[in-house]
Amino acid sequence: QTKVEPAASSRAAACVDACGTSLRAVDYLLRGESVRSNRHLAAFASAPYLRDLLAEPRCDSLWRRSSKSLRKELIEAYSVVEALRDRVLRGRTPGAVVDLCSGKGYLSLVLAHEFPTARVIM
Repeated sequence: QTKVEPAASSRAAACVDACGTSLRAVDYLLRGESVRSNRHLAAFASAPYLRDLLAEPRCDSLWRRSSKSLRKELIEAYSVVEALRDRVLRGRTPGAVVDLCSGKGYLSLVLAHEFPTARVIM
């Protein structure tokens, strides 16, 4: 499994500190062990767009969900991104991605940031 490098952990900690004093489920997640032991949560914690996502007011309700639900949603989203890269795209960039049954929207949010030139349709 992928481990979070110290630079990624520092980036996550800096994002938590930059978001203010009201801790959300995502803030606890980023400080916990699971971002170091789970490769999908590690990908989230080391994402270059993490600071922007955490600071976006329109995403605040997503980051305040229960910790268990948040972990599940992020693991599922990054699992799909991994499978898409490894099994479907194989080095190509998607022009569009359709997220059927988009639920809470975590996957679409991650897809839009992982593939910024792609059109993500929910």
